[in-house]
Amino acid sequence: MKPDFYQILNTDSSRATADLAAEAVAGVPEYFEEVLHYSFIEKSPVNWRAARVVWLCSTKFPELFKPHANKTAKLFSEFKVDGLKRTYAYMLSNYVNELDEDSLADMIDICFKYMLNDEKIAVKYNCMKFLYETCKLIPELSGELLAVIEVNISDGTFRFNGLLKKIYTEIELKIQ
Repeated sequence: MKPDFYQILNTDSSRATADLAAEAVAGVPEYFEEVLHYSFIEKSPVNWRAARVVWLCSTKFPELFKPHANKTAKLFSEFKVDGLKRTYAYMLSNYVNELDEDSLADMIDICFKYMLNDEKIAVKYNCMKFLYETCKLIPELSGELLAVIEVNISDGTFRFNGLLKKIYTEIELKIQ
């Protein structure tokens, strides 16, 4: 019997519920597409809960998200909910090589914009991760990424530790 994903996603926002929904998807492309669709069209909190399930499924079954990477990148600038922005910026950083030229350009523009705007720290951080992965394809972006990282460090948004320190150091070495 097919699970009622809408009902599951409308229950609560616990990790256990997200895990239950991801387990119910179980790598079935039709189920995955249904949950992905909810993340695009439903209102909060169902949309960001669905995005979380999409992320959980894509970590186990990366091939499920591949055919949807370009569409997601094209829709990214329309997302109004922080949970969608945060989740899909992170996910798309793992699919940079799957994006066509237009989708990649859209994501680059919006991620730089979000890093310089008044977005939540997690959104900015995941946009930075997306841009870092993109710099591996387009090294010419490294200087601009370094500059927006420095802006976020100087205004106190980012602390210079962990992954940020690694990214900053790698980019700095490449442009010197």
